[in-house]
Amino acid sequence: VVAAVYLFRMFVKTEFGRYKFDSFKLKIPIFGKIFQKIYLVQFTRSLRTLILGGLPIVKSLNIVSRVVSNVVYREIIEEASEAISGGDSMSAVFSKSNEIPKMVPQMMGIGEQTGNLDLVLDKIANFYSKEVDNVLNNLTAIIEPLVMVVMGLGVGVMVAAIILPMYNLTSQF
Repeated sequence: VVAAVYLFRMFVKTEFGRYKFDSFKLKIPIFGKIFQKIYLVQFTRSLRTLILGGLPIVKSLNIVSRVVSNVVYREIIEEASEAISGGDSMSAVFSKSNEIPKMVPQMMGIGEQTGNLDLVLDKIANFYSKEVDNVLNNLTAIIEPLVMVVMGLGVGVMVAAIILPMYNLTSQF
């Protein structure tokens, strides 16, 4: 087990391993959507802050690509930065990606057209932040009964392990 954990950690430290692990995290049935929303919140909040600070969008995207902790999203953001340098819109690049919900590039496109990208990024960040909070609260509410059942079974096994030998001893005499 220790060797497997060590090898896994070494694999994740490689560029290929990190990419595979990050893409796997996005595909996990329940938690993949949570990770996706967390990365979107990181991206939108960081980009909004940099845009409000007066940095150009290309430079902001380069900085944000290093802030987002997922390699898959990092590549998408870097691709968007290159596209903007080439004269394309940011929303066009994000709309091609399967990892980004369709609402995000649509809203970003509106923000680009109206000149209120920072306001739109704030709305997106708040929306997904609330979504993450709601999902985690619901997940906690679902897991609580399971934890109680597992603890009850554990206590039952412990009680049986203590009382059954005592019962067997008393029944022999």
